[in-house]
Amino acid sequence: MKRIIYLISLIFFISCQQNANEVDDRTKSYETIFSNLEKKSKNKAGFWNKPLYGPIMFIDPKTREFIANENDSINSFKKLSTIYVDSLPKSINIANTTINWNGKR
Repeated sequence: MKRIIYLISLIFFISCQQNANEVDDRTKSYETIFSNLEKKSKNKAGFWNKPLYGPIMFIDPKTREFIANENDSINSFKKLSTIYVDSLPKSINIANTTINWNGKR
């Protein structure tokens, strides 16, 4: 669990960097982070006895831009390699919780 918290903290730190020269490096970093999260969470079902990995978004609160591991149900996000990017609409609050958006939870 500590590793997952560490990875999430690392992702937040990376998402705050806005240097255009680092876009490719950030894409590779997010791909690695999502891959590591998926590997670690699939083997550790925790209390629910189910895999914990699912759709994840990391949102920059200043710009509302996000990076996600899956597209929405209507495939409206821009794909960069194996990750997806877009901007969160103002109608959706930024919070550490589940959201429903374009038919996907």
